[in-house]
Amino acid sequence: MVRRMADAAYRADQWARRYEPHIKPLNDLVDELGTQDEAGHPPYIAPMYRGSRARVLAVLRDPGPKAGGVRGSGFLSVENDDTTAERQLRFITEAGLNPAEVVPWNAYPWYINKKPNAAQLHDGTEPLRRVIELLPELRVILLLGGTAQQAWGYFTKAHTGLVEERGIAAIETYHPSRQALQHPDPAVREAREEHLRQSFRTAGTIVRGGAGGTNDQPSIVRDVIGRPTGYAGGENEKRWKAAVRAAFIDARLAPEARMQLELDFRLGPTQRGSNEPDLDNLIKSTIDALDDVLGPRPGAWKRAQADDVRVDRITASKRPVQADEKPGARIFVAAASGSTDVRMS
Repeated sequence: MVRRMADAAYRADQWARRYEPHIKPLNDLVDELGTQDEAGHPPYIAPMYRGSRARVLAVLRDPGPKAGGVRGSGFLSVENDDTTAERQLRFITEAGLNPAEVVPWNAYPWYINKKPNAAQLHDGTEPLRRVIELLPELRVILLLGGTAQQAWGYFTKAHTGLVEERGIAAIETYHPSRQALQHPDPAVREAREEHLRQSFRTAGTIVRGGAGGTNDQPSIVRDVIGRPTGYAGGENEKRWKAAVRAAFIDARLAPEARMQLELDFRLGPTQRGSNEPDLDNLIKSTIDALDDVLGPRPGAWKRAQADDVRVDRITASKRPVQADEKPGARIFVAAASGSTDVRMS
C-alpha cells in the first residue's frame, strides 16, 4: 500500500518542489487555470512524475476529495490516500510501467467532486490540448472511464488530427475505482478488471516499443466496432473485415517491418453456445483484413492475401461484451525490434 501523501513531511517536500524544471510547465498551467465559477483551484501534478518528459497521460473524470478541496493533498498523484489511486498504481506497476511515466489529468480539471456536465467537459478540452502540447514525448493517452471518453469525443471533434499527427495512441477502458466495476455478476466484474489490466499492459507495450524493442518503435491501436466473425463466416465475415479495414485505412507500416499483434475481441450478445466463434478463426479473419497494414503477401495467389508471414507474435483473447460496450475488438499492431518507422497516410 503506497499512500505517501498521507505523510505530512512527504507532502510538504512535494509541495516545495512543485515548480521544479521538469514539472513547472504543467503546474504553471494549473496556476493559470485558477478557479472556475464555484470550482476550486485544480490540484497540481506531483513532482514525483517525469512531467514534460512523461510518455503516458492518464485522463480521469475530475479531481477527487483526496486530491482537491480543503482536505485534499493538493496534488494529482497515485500516492494519494485513497483506494482509487492505490488501484491505479497497481495497474501501472503490473503493466511494467514506471509510475513516474504516467502523468495524471482530468476531463474537468477543477475540483467539484461530482460528475461534470457537458458544458464543463467542453471547458476541459482546451486545458487538455495544452497539457498534450506540454508533453513532447507522449506516446499513449489512457481514457479511464465513461466521462473521460465522452470528453475525448468533444476534444477530438475540436482538435481533429492533433493526436493522429503525433502518432499518439488513445486507449479507452474503465475508471480504476471499485465503483466502476460494480455489477451483480462476478464474471462481469472480473472481465472489467481484466479490461483495465489489459489496457495498462497495452500502454506499457507501446511505451516499450514492442517486445524486445526500443522506445522509438512504431505502434498503432484501433478500436473496431462490429460483430467479430471468424474465417469462413460468410456475409458476417465480410462485414467484419470491412470494419477492420475501415479502422486501419490511415495506417501503414514500413514494408520490411516485422510485427506483433494484440487482439482483444468483444463478442456480441448472440454469440453464445453454438454461435460462439473459435478464437483461432477470429484471429485468421482479422489478420486477413489487415492487408493494408501488413501489405500483400509476395507470390502468385488466386486472391490477394495479407503478408501475415511478417507477424512474429500474436496475443489474443475473447470475452462477452459488457452492458456499456459495443461488440468489436481492440487491435494493437507494433513493429518488432529492428523495424523502421510507421508511415501514416
